Amino acid sequence: PASSSSSGSRYRPRTQTRAANPTPRIVAQHGEFLFGAQAVSAALAAGRRTVGALYVDADSRSDSNQSKTIALYRSVTQSEPIVQSPHFFTQFSGSKTDKSHRGLALDVSPLDFVPLNALPLPSENGEAHTDSDAMLSATSSRRYPLWVCLDGVTTPENFGGIVRTCHFYGVSIAVPGKTRAPLSASASKTSAGALEFEQVYEVGNMATFLAKSRENGWVIAGTTVAEDREGLQTEAEANNTSLTADSSLPTVFELPRYRLSAPTILVLGSESRGLQNKVASQCTTLLSIPSARTHPTSTVDSLNVSVATGILLHSLLAH
Repeated sequence: PASSSSSGSRYRPRTQTRAANPTPRIVAQHGEFLFGAQAVSAALAAGRRTVGALYVDADSRSDSNQSKTIALYRSVTQSEPIVQSPHFFTQFSGSKTDKSHRGLALDVSPLDFVPLNALPLPSENGEAHTDSDAMLSATSSRRYPLWVCLDGVTTPENFGGIVRTCHFYGVSIAVPGKTRAPLSASASKTSAGALEFEQVYEVGNMATFLAKSRENGWVIAGTTVAEDREGLQTEAEANNTSLTADSSLPTVFELPRYRLSAPTILVLGSESRGLQNKVASQCTTLLSIPSARTHPTSTVDSLNVSVATGILLHSLLAH
């Protein structure tokens, strides 16, 4: 029975106010939504994911990229896209006015990392020796194969940018089992769809992976900034025949002086702390990008890790 207050009025339970015509929540049937014309088109073209429905923003203005993506979807799936309200797309951009999703969202299965324990030393013809732990893409037609390893790069934006650069230069990527960015829709979008074509390798413990690969003959080249060189030897000091040279210390080279002379793994750390000590200890070489700063009080001593990757790869592969 209903209870009465001291004033004698009846108690009525509160009812939850519902929005008129609420948009039903749509869950990705295959795992996640991929958004943006470039990422969606790349996923359809690469064929590595299971593909479900394609949703199109009812308020989006069709452009050539969107039209091409929809045509590709029809060709691949023999299905029609589903027109959806703008509210549905706010989960990808945060607001109805932000159209960075380009009015497209594709229901897809997730991508997976490929496990890798070590890199074998390539043979003289550029092919890897038989090794169950190595994938065929561990080497390329280049005289000196080059890989990129990321130590603690966790933001999808930086990771996606690096994937795009590595894809452009034909360089494979490896990440640790922990402290890594996910193979997410955001990373794919930032990579302009390059992630859809690239296998990303998971090495478990990065220091162990580098140690094993170093034993197999790979040069481990880390990265540093000028302010972190204390205790390290420069190229000139390493070439000095006097007793001051220490072969146990990694040698610091400024770009563009360094040249590839053996199969090389380029290791980049996070922007906040750089390389972990146990990872840095595996490096025989450290590369530094020279700065042309002129402001005496500037506190900017390094580049964004994605930008640095592009500069390093261009310098190493241009020669």
